[in-house]
Amino acid sequence: MSLIKPKNKINKVQQRVSLDAVTIDEINLYMSYVGFSKIDDFIQEACNHVLSKDKEFKEWKMSQVKERQKEEAELV
Repeated sequence: MSLIKPKNKINKVQQRVSLDAVTIDEINLYMSYVGFSKIDDFIQEACNHVLSKDKEFKEWKMSQVKERQKEEAELV
């Protein structure tokens, strides 16, 4: 069973990335396996998966939000 599935997305921002050939080959195989037709959709879902599962990142992100809120409260 695949970890990610293709979905249609809107409001995309174009970015340029360079990946090694071995990684591209693996991505293309995975896309065939899962049914992705565009690498954009694969990258989107892979990033969403990583960002939603990384607990340390989530904690760090929350600390950044709290810090920003504290700074904004001090300005008021």
